[in-house]
Formats: sequence, structure tokens, C-alpha cells
Amino acid sequence: MAEPRVIVGPDQIRQGYNGSGAAIPKGTIVSLDLTVDYQIAVEATATGVFFGVTMEEIADGEWGNVQIRGKALVLASTTVTAGVRVTATTDGETVAASAGNAVLGIAVTAGTASALHEVELCGPGGLEMPG
Repeated sequence: MAEPRVIVGPDQIRQGYNGSGAAIPKGTIVSLDLTVDYQIAVEATATGVFFGVTMEEIADGEWGNVQIRGKALVLASTTVTAGVRVTATTDGETVAASAGNAVLGIAVTAGTASALHEVELCGPGGLEMPG
């Protein structure tokens, strides 16, 4: 299997501040924490408003890169099949989306638990899975 890769341009990256009290791992789905400007938090629901995916581990109290469009490397929560729409778990990892879920993007490559796989991102806010 080929090494997963990122396809991203400079206009597809935003900065996010991690004030969560813990490091946010590389490949984690994040949302904006609306209590502080530009602060990000691990997305913990399949119905949230996704901001993007961390491009590297972001330590608590630090700024880091968040990819909002393009092909991103994202942690899978469980086995994810290539070609399915994905959403977030409570740990900010991917899982196959169901009706009513917010959609982060489409799995380009299959994913396995706690491993990075390629996801073509929909962009900030994601899309809603049809009911």
C-alpha cells in the first residue's frame, strides 16, 4: 500500500490556537471554540461544524496549522472504507457518516483504527449527510 499523502495549497491552511489543556494529535478533526477567537477544540460529535484537520500535533497553549480543504491525513477511529463519506467521533477521528451527520469529506483511502488515511475535505463547516 502506498504511503498516505497530503495535497494542500497555502490557501487551504488556517492557524488555530490550542487552549484545551492537552495536546491535539496530528490528523485530528477540530472545530472552532467560539469562546476565544481562533481557538480550536477536538470535534466531539458527528453533528458538529467542522473547521478542519490538524496538520501536526499542536501542544496546549500553542498555535498550529489546520487544513481546511484538499486531501488531508486524518486519524481513523475504526475501519473506514475508501469512497465513503466520513464524520467525526468523540475523539476527533473518522468514522463512516450516517443520515443526519455532518460530513468532513470522502475517504480517498481505507483507514484502520488509530492510523492516518487520506480524506478529501469538503471545507469548513462540512456538509450534512442526507436523511
